Amino acid sequence: MTMSIARAGGHALVCVALVASFAAAPDAAAEPASADVAVELTTEPFGAGLGEPVEHRIAIRNRGPATATDVAVSFTTSLPVVTADLKDGGHCTLTDGTALSCHWSKLRPTGEAAPLTVVLRGRLAATPPLGGLVRNTAAVGTAAPGPRTADDTSANAYLLDPVPVEEAAPVASAPAAVAAAAPKPSRTPLYTIFTLLLAVAVAAMAAGFLARRRDPFAALRQPAGSLAGRVRARFARRAAATEQVSR
Repeated sequence: MTMSIARAGGHALVCVALVASFAAAPDAAAEPASADVAVELTTEPFGAGLGEPVEHRIAIRNRGPATATDVAVSFTTSLPVVTADLKDGGHCTLTDGTALSCHWSKLRPTGEAAPLTVVLRGRLAATPPLGGLVRNTAAVGTAAPGPRTADDTSANAYLLDPVPVEEAAPVASAPAAVAAAAPKPSRTPLYTIFTLLLAVAVAAMAAGFLARRRDPFAALRQPAGSLAGRVRARFARRAAATEQVSR
């Protein structure tokens, strides 16, 4: 504060000047530096079909500025990778060819260290997933979430070409199918024997008829024990009796 006294027209004038000094307010507390991790998934060739070779490459970066700790990465796919070859530096575990889990204790910022890379190579399974949709997803997480989380997940997807359906064989009608499936009756030995005896009897009758025309009593001279002789004798006796009556 300053003061000056002067006279003007016999009156004393007092002028007081006040000078105030205000200290600047302290800046707001700066936010602590944090890590900012991101993951990027690349599938080559994109759109690989059943049984074809494929490569899934996962890149993990820390955009800083702080070091990320307890870094965990996961990868899942709806189409299993068989005969897999995994390059991960011993940090990952593959389950059933469809799930991959990895862990690192820390990841320094990209400017200080190279990004982490995981490569999964193999051949795709021969059985298509439900609906033919192949979906691959990679995700990353840390002990403390970073300021940006949109790039914590990376995914791609595509549809497999439909599998051609083989033309089905024509289906027979129900009656025809039943008739074809029904077992055919088999001829028993008894039926065969009866048929044979009937044929012998017919042959004997024919022979007897011819013999009767030549000699009516020739059939009586056939051996008594043979079947043909008995049949012929019977027909011969009947024929002889008929001729005697007619005379």
